[in-house]
Amino acid sequence: MNVPENTISIISPCIALLALVVSICNFFLTQRRLRILENEADERNPNLIPYLIDGFALAFKSHKIFAFYFSVSNRSSESNSISQLDLKILYNQDDHNIGNLLFRHDKTFEQGLNLPSHAPFSIPVEIGAHQTVTGWGLFKYSEKILENKTIDNYKILIRDSHDVEVQLNPILIQERVMDEK
Repeated sequence: MNVPENTISIISPCIALLALVVSICNFFLTQRRLRILENEADERNPNLIPYLIDGFALAFKSHKIFAFYFSVSNRSSESNSISQLDLKILYNQDDHNIGNLLFRHDKTFEQGLNLPSHAPFSIPVEIGAHQTVTGWGLFKYSEKILENKTIDNYKILIRDSHDVEVQLNPILIQERVMDEK
């Protein structure tokens, strides 16, 4: 069977064009699949988002207790937990030197404070996928530590089980004078 030459010259470019269309469709499908996989990988990455609700300092004769009520949301599709909770105080000394102090959260400071709402965080705090937890962070320090120092800034440092740290920056803290019992 003889096929005319002009038929072959017509069929060849059509087959090449069809192969080009299939290749372009495959390229766009592969790009879309890659974006979906990247989004899924991003959702599995640890991602804690803190939000300050309330904060104040309770001033006693010999010490202060900083109390911060905040929430932490887990935006990841994997469970996470708060493994460490610290307060970092940045200060200036009278001689213009800058320094910082780090105080660890301790829920036992709650005794006798009558905190409104939720209880203090009990470290470690489990946070399920796409869940939010709320609680108090309590930090105590002696007045003598910050004697002759001006506090510039406070930072709450929240470290998760993946050793990723996020921070919360309270701006203004109300101070309440307390009677010691």
